[in-house]
Amino acid sequence: MKCKKCGTDNPGGAKFCCNCGTKLEEMKCCTNPECENYNQYIIPLESSFCPICGQKIETINLPYNKRHPEMNLISKNVFESEFDIEAPLALNYGLIFFFPEYIEDPRETESDYIYMVRKEKIGVAKFYHEKNFWGKYKAKCYAVLDCKYDSVEKVDDGFIGIKDGKTIYFDIKGNILK
Repeated sequence: MKCKKCGTDNPGGAKFCCNCGTKLEEMKCCTNPECENYNQYIIPLESSFCPICGQKIETINLPYNKRHPEMNLISKNVFESEFDIEAPLALNYGLIFFFPEYIEDPRETESDYIYMVRKEKIGVAKFYHEKNFWGKYKAKCYAVLDCKYDSVEKVDDGFIGIKDGKTIYFDIKGNILK
């Protein structure tokens, strides 16, 4: 990705320019499978059309994690490659059972509770981890809220979920509070 300030070509996935430190912009991709820009995030966000084929570009074609960078989401594949998940039972009730597409990067939050996203819906998992001798994260994880909420906010004593326009309050174990 090229920096607009100094013109330096930066590696893919870079958030800041490696030369001047300027924050790099998120990009869009073309949805026309016959275009050379197809599925390559190289089109500036302010663009409405692909400069190669003229295809209309919608912001909605960005993956969920690109549309919500504030959530620090990583793909399930990246998560599984960097974290060694223990306890098959925890997996059954946690990540595998709910099949999230994106998971909040636990290294980017101070909370033990991380967001999970599946089909545009948000859930929460309790997550414990530590680095082992080889630098790989050993982790245990279980779901607190299934991925079925339009939005979820972490608060001191639990969570606030929004589903179909209704606000629902939960304790830290996922029990609905009245």
